[in-house]
Amino acid sequence: MNNNFFSLRRFWLQLKRDMVLYSRSVLYLYAAMSLPYLFKILFSLFTWNFPGFSVFFQSQIYLISLFLIIVILAAVSFKDFRNDLSAQMYLLIPSSAFEKFLSMFLFVFVVNPVVLTVAFYVIDIIFVALAALFGHQFQLVNVFSSLHNSVVLQTNSILFAQFVGTIAVYFAGAATFKKDAWLKTMLLIFVITTAFFWLVGITVLVYVKLLKIIGLSLEDVVVGVNGNLFSSWIVELAYWSVPVVFTIIAYFKVKEKEV
Repeated sequence: MNNNFFSLRRFWLQLKRDMVLYSRSVLYLYAAMSLPYLFKILFSLFTWNFPGFSVFFQSQIYLISLFLIIVILAAVSFKDFRNDLSAQMYLLIPSSAFEKFLSMFLFVFVVNPVVLTVAFYVIDIIFVALAALFGHQFQLVNVFSSLHNSVVLQTNSILFAQFVGTIAVYFAGAATFKKDAWLKTMLLIFVITTAFFWLVGITVLVYVKLLKIIGLSLEDVVVGVNGNLFSSWIVELAYWSVPVVFTIIAYFKVKEKEV
C-alpha cells in the first residue's frame, strides 16, 4: 500500500531538487558574506595597516550573516508559486504537500545554517591565511561559543523569539503570496507589529483604569502591570506562538495549492 503522506525516498528527491534550484541564490549570498573580509584585505593593501580580525569581528559577521541569509532564503522560498507555469510544474512533482513543505523547511532552517557554518569557516580560514601574509596572526572564531555567549541570546530571549517569528512570517508569506511576496510580507509584518502595540497599549490603559477604580495607588498599579499582566512567561509564550502559528499557516498554504 502506497504512503501518500510521506515517503523517505520521495522526500529525499524533493530535497535534492530544492537544493539544486536554490544553489545559485545561496552562492550569491555566501559571496556577499565574504565582502567584509575582502574590504579588510583591500584596505590593508592601500594603507599597509591591516585591521585586526578580532574574534568579536568574526563572530559578529557570522551572526549577522546567519540572520540575513536565513531571512532572505525564507522570503524567496517557494518561488515556484510566483507564476502559473512553474506552479503547475511544481504541483505535478510526485511528492506530497507535506514532503514539499518539509523539504523547504529543512532546507531553509537546517541545511542552510549547516552549510553556512561550513562556508563561513572556509571563508574565514582563507582570509585569516591571507592576513598571515601580512605578518598578522589571528584566532579563528568558535561559532558555537559565539552563539552561546551572544548578548542577544543570553539577555533577551524575546528578541531572539522576534527573530524566529520574523523568519516564520516571511516563510508563510512566500508560500501565500504569488507576486512580490517579500514586499507584501514586509507590509504584513508592519501591520502585525502596529496592531500588537495598539493592543498592548489599549490593554494597559484598560488594566490601569480598572485598578484605579478599585482604589489602588499608582505604585500598586505599576507593580500590578509589571508583575501580573506582563509576567515574563506570558510575554515569551505570546512571542513564541508567532513562529508556531505562521509555520502551520505555511504548511496549509502549500497543502491548499495541492488541492
